[in-house]
Amino acid sequence: MNDFTVVGQSGNPWDEASSNLTETSQGGEILLRLQQAGVNVPRVSPNGAVAAGTYCTLFLDAHNCESAFEAVRRYALPAGGSTPSTVAYDVYKVVLQRGVQYSRGRVKPAFGQLGGGFEVVIRDSLPAGSAELLGTLSTIGGIAV
Repeated sequence: MNDFTVVGQSGNPWDEASSNLTETSQGGEILLRLQQAGVNVPRVSPNGAVAAGTYCTLFLDAHNCESAFEAVRRYALPAGGSTPSTVAYDVYKVVLQRGVQYSRGRVKPAFGQLGGGFEVVIRDSLPAGSAELLGTLSTIGGIAV
């Protein structure tokens, strides 16, 4: 299992992932994709293929979130309203293949949330079998269920 370090392969600090800095995967890096449950977002397909431009977080950084409420704030995710009181996210494990292009950085504020978590933008599409649904992270009224 590979994971990214806070500095990354190039030695550059973590800035916004939307920067033009693109790096190349060594293969085997594990990311997590949080995708709003029940919403048809064509980023991870049922066969585990992942679309180019998909945002993920670091496997280790996701451990900072014990509920969907915390994930919404840390990763500036849409919550279907101004307060993320009732929200569920499907959690996918995504494994990068060698040679995949990506950008990395800190999450910028969006959707009225602070951001600040680590993010990776996958610049290339990934083939079937690259993503696996691990489960659902959810909250009701800010309480993890």
